[in-house]
Amino acid sequence: MPVFEHETYVDAPVERVWTFHSSVEGLKALTPGFLGLEVLEVRGPDGTVKPPSAELVEGSRASMRLAPLGFGPSLSWTSEIVERGERQGEAYFVDEMVRGPFDRWRHRHDFTSEDNGTRVVDRLEYSLPWWLMGRLGSPAFELQLKMLFRYRARKLKERVE
Repeated sequence: MPVFEHETYVDAPVERVWTFHSSVEGLKALTPGFLGLEVLEVRGPDGTVKPPSAELVEGSRASMRLAPLGFGPSLSWTSEIVERGERQGEAYFVDEMVRGPFDRWRHRHDFTSEDNGTRVVDRLEYSLPWWLMGRLGSPAFELQLKMLFRYRARKLKERVE
């Protein structure tokens, strides 16, 4: 299974970076507009509907729709926070696709205090579906991931530094 990793340093305290990432609003701010992300619903672990600004705790689920470039069929995606932890100077969470376009999607986000700022490490394990040429399509998809995560790093710095 392919694994993609991206690291960036943000000149902001880990608490600020963690708080920014702990809601669907953070995800929306880090997603390029051309992907047409629409958050349909956020549910807490108890199943109740939450506002997009609500803190995503373990068991939270977000249902979204992507409409890349605004045309063609949209892609539905439901993601669940399956792990989450924090302690002095570090935090992490893991979201997994419950329903969506990939055969597998597991994204671990690590935040570590470093030199008065924060080291952000994203580790993505994924498996492309056959219609994206499965494993053969992975190098092209990885190039897209690199561009996406560079965008995310730039937007993160703009929002929290």
